[in-house]
Parts: sequence; structure tokens; C-alpha cells
Amino acid sequence: MMESPMFYKFHTREYLSFSDRSIQIIGRYNPDELGIKEPVVRVNSAHEKLGGALTKAVSTELTADVVHAEAGRDNAFYSTKHYLQACQKYHDPKWSEAADLLVARVKHYGWSMQDESYNKQSALTMNLLNDVEQVAEFSEAVSIIQGKRWFDGLKKAQTNFEQSLEVRTQAKASQVKINSDEACKELRQAYESLFTFIDALQLVAPMDARKPLIDEINTVIKEYNVNIKSRLSRLEIDNEE
Repeated sequence: MMESPMFYKFHTREYLSFSDRSIQIIGRYNPDELGIKEPVVRVNSAHEKLGGALTKAVSTELTADVVHAEAGRDNAFYSTKHYLQACQKYHDPKWSEAADLLVARVKHYGWSMQDESYNKQSALTMNLLNDVEQVAEFSEAVSIIQGKRWFDGLKKAQTNFEQSLEVRTQAKASQVKINSDEACKELRQAYESLFTFIDALQLVAPMDARKPLIDEINTVIKEYNVNIKSRLSRLEIDNEE
């Protein structure tokens, strides 16, 4: 007989991880030979839908990564500007003149470019970086004031931002808009149908080949039930305190 999972106490991620493990077990057998192909197909479909529903949560996390990368880019830009301003006051005329040239170039693209939109700031930043790397007078000025580390830091921050933004964009493009609660419900019903079907088959048409599959899945069910009972006990203790 199949054990009964405590599905109604599962968290969303537990539904998915339980299903991951169960599907791996089922994959080692031939559902068609065991007579359970149809309910297994339903389980696989529900599993894929829940995975799609959780993409939204992942996208939220990725948005936080973009915000963090944006803050890193802004900090690198501020640091570069402050260094240039300090060099303008340096007692060596060569340093101050070189710094004046670079400050003017930054202002050309926008001294407050951090207030622009993501895409516009990226374009302005890349234009500035290209100038200090490829235009002789600007690259020489950077060399004079020993400012390479500051512009390298800005370039690294810009690259990090672009990468985090691209990851989020790709995740959003593949996002499947499915309500996770409904997806969990569908997955729960699919597994309940599968387990009920297996029990019924073992009663009317017993098959020794099914027993290892039943034992393996029951082991997973028992593990999850123990973990859930432990979690609920901790919650009760916390509430009493």
C-alpha cells in the first residue's frame, strides 16, 4: 500500500522537491509495463506546470540582483568622479590638467548619469569607457593620474550590471504565468490519483514488479512526513513561547 503524504502541510518548494525525487524514481521503471503510464503522464505534466509557476519567484530574486548590481555600478562611478576631483587639486600641473580633461569628458556624457534609465546609463558609461581606452589623449590622461584602477573598477561594475540584467531578461522571457497555488493543487491531485491507482491495481492485478517502486516512493513519503511533523512541532513550541 502507498503511504499518504502530508500534502496539505507542504510548502510550495516541498511539492516541487518531493516531485523531483518521485519522478526520478519512476524514471527507473517502465510505467507502461507496470500499467501506470496514464497517471504518470498526468504527474509529469503537473510537475512541469509547478516549475513554471515558480519562475515568477525566481524573477523577483533576479530583480534584486539587478538592483544590487546597479548600486555597485553607481558606487564605482561615484568613486571615479571623486578620484578625478581629488586629482584636479593635486600640486603637479600635469596631474591637474589631465584630471581636468577627464572631468570634462565625464561631464560630456553626464556628470549625473546615474540618474538616467538603466539602458541610457549603460550606453553613456560604455561610451566613456571606450573613450578612455581608445582615444589617445584620454588614455594618456588616465595614465598620468594613475587612474586605471578606477576606470577598470567602473568597467567591471558595468559588466556585472549587464550580466545580471541579461539573466533577468531571459528569465522573464521564459516565464510561464501560472498561479503556484493552483499548480500545487494540480500536482497534489495528480499524485493522489497515481497512488490510489497503484493501490487499486495491486488489489485487482498484483504485480511483484511494482513492489520496488512502491517501496522507494514510500521511503521518500515517510522522509517528508517526518520532516513536516518536526517542523510543525517546532512551530508549536515557538507559539507557546
